[in-house]
Amino acid sequence: MAEQVPVAVGQHPLSNIGRSFHNGRQPETNEFDVTLYTGQGRHFAEQWQRALEVDPEFIFITGWNEWMAGSMVCKDPSQEALQALWSFYPGAQLGRAGRELHAGDVYFIDQYNQEFSRDAEPMRGGHSDNYYYQMIAGIRRFKGVRPIEKASPPKTIALQESFAQWDDVRPEYCDHLYETLPRDEPGWGSVGRYVNTSGRNEFIRLKMSYDAEYLYCYAQTRAPISPYNDPNWMMLFLNTDQRKETGWEGYDFLINWPALEAGATTVKRNLGGWRWEQCGEARYRVEGNQLMLAVPRALVGLDNRPAHFDFHWVDNLQRPGEIEDFFLSGDSAPPRRFDYRFLGE
Repeated sequence: MAEQVPVAVGQHPLSNIGRSFHNGRQPETNEFDVTLYTGQGRHFAEQWQRALEVDPEFIFITGWNEWMAGSMVCKDPSQEALQALWSFYPGAQLGRAGRELHAGDVYFIDQYNQEFSRDAEPMRGGHSDNYYYQMIAGIRRFKGVRPIEKASPPKTIALQESFAQWDDVRPEYCDHLYETLPRDEPGWGSVGRYVNTSGRNEFIRLKMSYDAEYLYCYAQTRAPISPYNDPNWMMLFLNTDQRKETGWEGYDFLINWPALEAGATTVKRNLGGWRWEQCGEARYRVEGNQLMLAVPRALVGLDNRPAHFDFHWVDNLQRPGEIEDFFLSGDSAPPRRFDYRFLGE
């Protein structure tokens, strides 16, 4: 049995093996040395496929936190001189993303650009969190996951009664803690400081229940929930057909954007893109750090269908309509690529 297999997001501009390397070849790059496939994780997928076939004791993922590029100036472009300089890298083509080097050219050994990078970190304005969740999916296939917990039997939740009604409702989603702490750190070079103080209501536990007429939604936060008239407050997205290609980013309904008053809120259906139309109202109740909602099943198209849907809670978005803001602002749970799938019947 193999002890360890490495899995790489991409390789080097020297080897001309980037994130898009697939079926033994590197696609042609444009003037910015990226390809049409830079955000798709083709090389990463092949690496994972082979590693999972081998099934070693350990998988070594490379890499993370490699956004700083180190440049070199080519003094002697001959292969002999460059191979001597970089003898630790056998077989390197010693070009720059497949381009021939000339004396005086700047070239890069490790990190170069979006295509020639081994970094799985999310980025803004490019592949977003594609590689991060591709990495998570590979880890889950390698290490395994717990079976999906079966939903509790149907249960009517009376909003005017105690939150203890939720104690025996399953399954529950528990989110990571302290994701809403304020950030204020220096950036590299001239980019300035990275400041984010949008954290407000931090989700820690989420549940769903249902009966013949309603879906019941529960959210618990780490601290008391802020007032209902805060902007972009405790928004709940539903993917009722469980298809990514419909709605906005797969979400067919948006609840609580905005709340109408203490106890009453909006239910909106998607009209394509970030366009929403109110189709009705729902009732809710807040007490301390707990909130529960009762949404008529007929409003979200589940009156004559099983209670099968995906859900996602978001608080304090700063740029509604931009999916990347889910992992930048406020709090969001579950992680957006792993919306909680509720199979109630």
